[in-house]
Amino acid sequence: MAAHLAFLARKGLDDVAERLRATDFDSISPAPVAAPSSAAAVEFQAPVGFKAGAPEWGPVQRLAFEADPGDPADKLDNDGDGLVDEGRLVWLENVAGGRRTALCSQVSASLEGEVPNNGIDDNDNGLIDEGGFCLEFTGSRVIAHLTLEERDPTGRMIRQTSTRTITPRNTPEE
Repeated sequence: MAAHLAFLARKGLDDVAERLRATDFDSISPAPVAAPSSAAAVEFQAPVGFKAGAPEWGPVQRLAFEADPGDPADKLDNDGDGLVDEGRLVWLENVAGGRRTALCSQVSASLEGEVPNNGIDDNDNGLIDEGGFCLEFTGSRVIAHLTLEERDPTGRMIRQTSTRTITPRNTPEE
């Protein structure tokens, strides 16, 4: 089960990296924040072609943690799967009205080792109260973190966290 979760977490971050690598760093919104803050959602634009030697930008896209529709954020296991307030990582191809794709499910409400809403860096990663999917920014790099969780047949909680550093193609040099 842990190996399967690790695979799903890597796959989810592969999808995040694919989308953010093509982005214009300056189009990231909200504006990139440095640790100890992180973002659970980000909007951005990527080029779709060139016209007169300049890039043409596509629609605004979004990557975000969203509560699982069957398990709203209320500190209860509403869907009976043994997980509390889990969510999913979602990509909106066009925030003005486009395709919505769940890149992965079973996303923990908080990153592994983190206690939500206590104002402390519980897992000693330099971030405070970060969610199960979060993005941090170090200069012109985006660091994506993802924690997935599930219960094994005995009821024991299994969590798997993956991290990936991404450099958008259209990034100012540091």
